[in-house]
Amino acid sequence: MREFWQRKVGRAGVALLSLTFLLATMALVALAANVRGGSARDLTLVARGIAFYADGRPEANPTLRVKAGEQVRFLFRNQDRGMAHDFAVSAWRLTQAFPREPGETSSVVVRVPDRPGSYPYVCTPHAAVMRGTIEVVP
Repeated sequence: MREFWQRKVGRAGVALLSLTFLLATMALVALAANVRGGSARDLTLVARGIAFYADGRPEANPTLRVKAGEQVRFLFRNQDRGMAHDFAVSAWRLTQAFPREPGETSSVVVRVPDRPGSYPYVCTPHAAVMRGTIEVVP
């Protein structure tokens, strides 16, 4: 079969056809990933004054609303100089450390459970004051 194509279109043509097929396959795979929810929604949390803040919201330790089954990238920034924080959701078996230095970020991508409900989140070292709820909606 290869010899047939080499005779008809030459080596450059075979290479071009192969490259076209490869790129088309990669595009289809990327499209399928996006259809299945392959791209994550960003949700930024800032540790400030021994409290969690969702970027752009004034209230401390807010309720975070996410959709069941969606993929979320939690981005973490620490503005409490010299203080260690983490983000833990025990029901999801998730614990992610905040960066130690102000201005740095860390992140984790999570697939939200398919079951709607409320899930508490805490900063393990400061659980008495740094706590909130993640509300999973259908």
